[in-house]
Amino acid sequence: MKITEEQLKKRILILKNVSIFSHTSEKILSHLAELMTVLTVSEGEPIFEKGDDGNSMFVITKGCVEIHDGNYVFTVLKREDFFGEYSLVEEKPRSATATAVVKTKLLRLDQKVFYPVVEKHPNMLWEILRSIIHRLHDKDLLEEELSRKNAEIMQQKEEIESQRDEIETQRDEIETQRDEVIKQRDTILLQKKEMTDSIRYAGRIQTAMLPPKHLIKKHLPQYFVFYQPCDIVSGDFYWVTHFQNKTIFAAADCTGHGVPGAFMSMLGITLLNQIVHKNQIQNAAEILNLLRQELINALNQDGSVEETQDGIDIALCLFESHQENFEHLTIQYAGANCPLYLVRNINHTPFLYEIKPDKMPAGISFSELKPFTNHTLEVRNGDTIYLFSDGYAHQFGGEHNKKFLTQNFKQLLMDISVHNMDRQKNLLESTITRWMGKNHSQLDDILVMGVKV
Repeated sequence: MKITEEQLKKRILILKNVSIFSHTSEKILSHLAELMTVLTVSEGEPIFEKGDDGNSMFVITKGCVEIHDGNYVFTVLKREDFFGEYSLVEEKPRSATATAVVKTKLLRLDQKVFYPVVEKHPNMLWEILRSIIHRLHDKDLLEEELSRKNAEIMQQKEEIESQRDEIETQRDEIETQRDEVIKQRDTILLQKKEMTDSIRYAGRIQTAMLPPKHLIKKHLPQYFVFYQPCDIVSGDFYWVTHFQNKTIFAAADCTGHGVPGAFMSMLGITLLNQIVHKNQIQNAAEILNLLRQELINALNQDGSVEETQDGIDIALCLFESHQENFEHLTIQYAGANCPLYLVRNINHTPFLYEIKPDKMPAGISFSELKPFTNHTLEVRNGDTIYLFSDGYAHQFGGEHNKKFLTQNFKQLLMDISVHNMDRQKNLLESTITRWMGKNHSQLDDILVMGVKV
């Protein structure tokens, strides 16, 4: 049924108050508002029950709703309150039951109509991740409040033990506060589970943006990617694309790791796709020049001392897929703080050649923003090119809790270069696992990409 202009405005205003849509444009909200359906529920009737598939968000327009698990009530929601919003981004069983306390009217937005809107507007994914960060921050504040109340209870317990004549009265007070703490603890655990589930879903979104294996294999027949995020989502990313007989591949390390790094990585992948396929650029350094400018524009960086120096360290290679002389191929390389290692076997002895990058990121920096350098390399059949982030060499471990170090990383690449690409990847993984052992945790995202000519 067609809704009126007034009804549409009210729905848009309601959606603006939903955390995951707080930064979404009014144009997109208008589209979502038109897709919402009206649901009327009688008193005592469940809207959904615990264990049901979660695939809809609800907004109360009249009446009130109780969120509960059996007889335990988590909260009671009233007019213009919303619930189930994270079911739009991940379908999972409901963790509680929602029941109408009185006859209630709701607006429902279903996942099946929400997904096509997200596909048309991928920037919404970044805004959803931003809301997740805010929810995590709120959870931390709630945990701090819980710790403070626990300390208060312990102090009251000591007073009770020293004042036996008031024990009955104080015991009642403690039990009341204990119930409140338990209720808050249960709320925190529920929120933490929802946040973790949402970040895992964000990780699947990020993985979907990476180039698929069949595309890489088609244009880089002999390759491997050792990709090991430090958290659920990663600030490192690898990228492969092809156009007009040109193949481009890159390995990048964004500022930070975890959720902030994932923001930057998805922005980097999006910008690289736009730069290359829109402008058809055939120069590696020019791609990095444009990437730097687009990042500065996207992050509104002006070079002031107060702002964070967010950016991307990246090594990028470009070559023509159909060169006539296969004995001596040429490849372009440009680097922003990320070098290129080339390992060549001469008389059955591996030698490693390092092509140094420009000492500046793709992004704002305090130094002068000079153009990136374009290196043209002559490579031979059997050569192996390695692109990587600094996570592998900087990982702490070993008997003396020291970094793995760049020199050891270079030697490892020379040692494994004689093997096929799958074996090289396995050796990189087993080596860093042994280095960390049981007493060291991973400190940064790890990315190593190998391509054999």
